[in-house]
Amino acid sequence: MRSLFRIATALGTTQQSLLAAAGDDDGPADVQVAADAGRARLLLHDPGGADVTEFAGAPTEFLEFFRHDRAELLYVVHGTVEVELREDGVSRLVTLEARESVTYDGGVEHRFRQVGPRTCVVLLVHSAGPLGRGNDA
Repeated sequence: MRSLFRIATALGTTQQSLLAAAGDDDGPADVQVAADAGRARLLLHDPGGADVTEFAGAPTEFLEFFRHDRAELLYVVHGTVEVELREDGVSRLVTLEARESVTYDGGVEHRFRQVGPRTCVVLLVHSAGPLGRGNDA
């Protein structure tokens, strides 16, 4: 997803828009992210509203930070996830279990990783407008 993020940024669009365009008549693309990082599947793409992406599996080590213009909600469906939020050089770690969420402005540097042996399933919701606060924002 990091490469897709870079391509989308260079094209002035979003990862979700590229995934939607890559889909077929049956819906958006289901993309293999990396051998050890699982799969990403675009569940909803509304260019003027929200995008919902499902991640099944994630890296166990933090990768590069993401930063973008859209507000984001990260909801853990299954497993345990650690989210790092970095703003003004100060990092904050949030650990989320199943059925917990966190929201943040997309301009805040953010990344997440899977914690523990259970494969995580995460929903990321990107919104054009502000999001309400989750359990740990």
